[in-house]
Amino acid sequence: MTIKDFFFHKDDKGTGSKKQKKSIKPTVEEFEALGPNPSPKAVMKLFSRSYRILNDVELQNADYPPMMFAEFDDGAQTPDELPGAVGEFGRCADNPIPVNGPTGQVTYLSRLLTADTESRMAFHRLGSTTSRVLDAMVDIFELVSVDGTRYDRLYLDMYHLGQSQKAPEGYRLIGELTGITGTSIGSSRDFPLHIGQDAFEYACSIFGAPVVSSTLKDMDLEKARGLVKAMEKR
Repeated sequence: MTIKDFFFHKDDKGTGSKKQKKSIKPTVEEFEALGPNPSPKAVMKLFSRSYRILNDVELQNADYPPMMFAEFDDGAQTPDELPGAVGEFGRCADNPIPVNGPTGQVTYLSRLLTADTESRMAFHRLGSTTSRVLDAMVDIFELVSVDGTRYDRLYLDMYHLGQSQKAPEGYRLIGELTGITGTSIGSSRDFPLHIGQDAFEYACSIFGAPVVSSTLKDMDLEKARGLVKAMEKR
């Protein structure tokens, strides 16, 4: 089994079904029902469902409102790169990364690993912009590596059933995801100083449990913040 097969449970470049699956996201009520002293096994049973969502585009798509899901493409498969795209992949609005909604934005970006230092990337959404190759808006994300050595801005097109399996230059994509490293809901104040808490809140809301990568705890915040501030002055 390849990494792609494991991550998406099929050999179709991460394209999900046009028909929404039933949500398996754990609820607050399910956690509360475990009582004040739950067994580790019972807790992990709920967490395991959140981990499944992290690694399955169709389960991610299951939690979108029907009206939003209806806006996703219904092509045979999600392309790694959009047909007719212009410019460097992922680094301009005219060649955005195809992903499955805002949750897909987070799981895709959380899988990025720098090719040189093998560092994960923390990220948040800056806003959106127009594109010459799409009728829809394209989202802009600001990223900084956990080791504080790399700054980037990437553009993502979220109106797809699946997810690109191509990484922008300078990165590779990890396989199984065990935790997220950022958020797609607005900008994070004084990024990346509060990204750990923001990712925690996002994960609880979207995945039903705090499935946040432990790498954020090891983040060189001073170095990373300095890099972000330096880029803001340009």
